[in-house]
Amino acid sequence: MATLLNELLHDATQRADDIVNSLEAITTSGAEVEAYRDKMKRLATQARDFIARLLRDPDIDDPNYAGNYFRDYCHITRLLREIEYFSLLVLKRFNESDQRATDLVSAICRESGYPYPAPLCSAISSQYFWTIPDMDLVFMPCLEPDHVLSLPDIYHELGHFLLFRDEKRLVQPAQLIVDRHYEKMVENGKRLNWADASLELVEQYHHSWRGAWLLEFASDLIATYLIGPSFGWCNIRVATNLGGELFLGTDSHPADDARATAIGMMLTEIGFDETRQSIQKRWSELVSLAMETPPSRYDLAYPNELLRELTQFFRQECENIGLSRFETGADGRPVANMVHDCWTQFRTDPESYVKFERSQLEEVVSTIRA
Repeated sequence: MATLLNELLHDATQRADDIVNSLEAITTSGAEVEAYRDKMKRLATQARDFIARLLRDPDIDDPNYAGNYFRDYCHITRLLREIEYFSLLVLKRFNESDQRATDLVSAICRESGYPYPAPLCSAISSQYFWTIPDMDLVFMPCLEPDHVLSLPDIYHELGHFLLFRDEKRLVQPAQLIVDRHYEKMVENGKRLNWADASLELVEQYHHSWRGAWLLEFASDLIATYLIGPSFGWCNIRVATNLGGELFLGTDSHPADDARATAIGMMLTEIGFDETRQSIQKRWSELVSLAMETPPSRYDLAYPNELLRELTQFFRQECENIGLSRFETGADGRPVANMVHDCWTQFRTDPESYVKFERSQLEEVVSTIRA
């Protein structure tokens, strides 16, 4: 009788076969999509071959090694699951909207100096914009390939890809900056005899920074470096459309107000301080409309000194990587210029914006597909 591990590996073999066969059956029309399909097929084939080698291994039924084989099984099935649940799902349903979204993402990568192959983009998201960096996938809502005002968030998602691929260069040094600030804060708090509750709050915020907060702030800063004021305007739009309290962070995202502050700092760093002031004025209007105020000890969660040092760090690293800093009307950046022009038109004359956006988008899509 076969062992449980043997049964699991045979089941994984069948799943890998199904994935490979499904990928082979997909016909593509774009070079990016074909290259992505072939990459996923190679990964699934390698997983299938690895499982076959495990099943042929004479030690597979030895209980002394069962734990090691099971860990291998878990790693392989995780990969197969991601290919099936995400990559295969995207490829089997890839349509003209997805192609347009992918064309725009590819163009953004080229003109931004993004140093890796452009990810594939799928317009099937029910959770706004999000990514799976290790599978080179970006997701956006189904209507967004036909609009411009939300495109700055693509630059934010590219920030997540950079942080994933350059963790040692970007994330680890930034985390040291965070640690240093919070360690100093704890030292000062103890010296000033802060209450235990305040010191516990500091540790709680430090923990949040060591989790998702740093990645979100860093992606915002990278996006602002790449697309400039448009990301600041887009941030206001997102904060209103997605709801939530402006001064309240969650486990996965810091407070919108603190993110607006960091975006403004990067705008000043790259020479758009006057525009930063205009964006800040609009943000203040939003805060007034929402009738919200910062909670007590808000400064412990988002110290300005920490945000400023992180802004300077990521501005320098963006330059070191060779990313293209946003400049108004720069040559060779049709998508960035379109995004900037659309946001300018929207703020100047929102009533006539729809027609302007449509003509701008069609012109740029035709250009990047030529």
